This record gives sequence, structure tokens and C-alpha cells, in this order.
Amino acid sequence: MKNLKFYVDKSGVKLARIFVNGVPSAIHNTFLCDALEGDFQSTDSCELYLGALKKIALGKEEVAIWSGNAYEITARASGVKFENLHTEEIGGEIPLHELVFSLACWGEFLEGPSEEGLEKSIPDNLDMVRAVVLDTILSWTSKEWRTGS
Repeated sequence: MKNLKFYVDKSGVKLARIFVNGVPSAIHNTFLCDALEGDFQSTDSCELYLGALKKIALGKEEVAIWSGNAYEITARASGVKFENLHTEEIGGEIPLHELVFSLACWGEFLEGPSEEGLEKSIPDNLDMVRAVVLDTILSWTSKEWRTGS
């Protein structure tokens, strides 16, 4: 079971961690969590990339690339790759549904009260993510994203 945990450290910085069966996940924490913390500083940036990921999930696009401060993220239906723009390290391949879920929850966390943390289990596939994420996304995204307009 994979769980994500978002929290605020003692200095007020919002952090992300992912655990697999209770153990910190090196791949997720090195790439995905680092990208969330460094490249998605607002719900607007989360919403923008979620819109591109939605097109992939619906089969309308083949690839969605996000270039942020620290990472270039290349997402396809077959999976997601991260490239650290500072070290040029490439890796952290994860399934598309894990990025969609984590990014949607990160947006929810950014939107909420800064002192509160957020913990959720990552669903096993994209169909499960659609059901769980819809409620999460409805809480903070724009009507245009939700309806696909």
C-alpha cells in the first residue's frame, strides 16, 4: 500500500512524502515529492498540469511535458519520467495515476490551512483515481478544468 503524507515543517515549508508499506519510498521521495515541492507552488500550477494529464488519461493527447524550477516531467499513458534539471538525473518512473492523484492532493493541501497536514492512500489504478480524485479536485479547481471546457 502506498500512502502520501503532506505536512508543514517547523520553518513553515510545505513538504511531501510517500510511504510504501510504511517505509519511505526512495523513488517517490527523490523525484515525485521533490518535484511537487519545487515545481508546484500554487493550485494554479497544479491545475494547469492536471489539465494536460486529463487529456492523456482520456486519450486525447499522447504526452504532457512540464518544465518547472527543478524538474522536467514527461507523462504518457504508459508512465511518467522525471528529469532533474540541475543534475540531469533521469528516473523515478511511476504510473500516470500516481502522478494524477498526488498532484490533485498536493493542490488540495496547498489550498487548505497551512498548519494542517494531509494523508491519503494512493489508489491502485486510474479508474480508482478518477473516483477518488473527483471529490478532491472539485474542492479547489476551476469549473473549466472539471468540465473540460
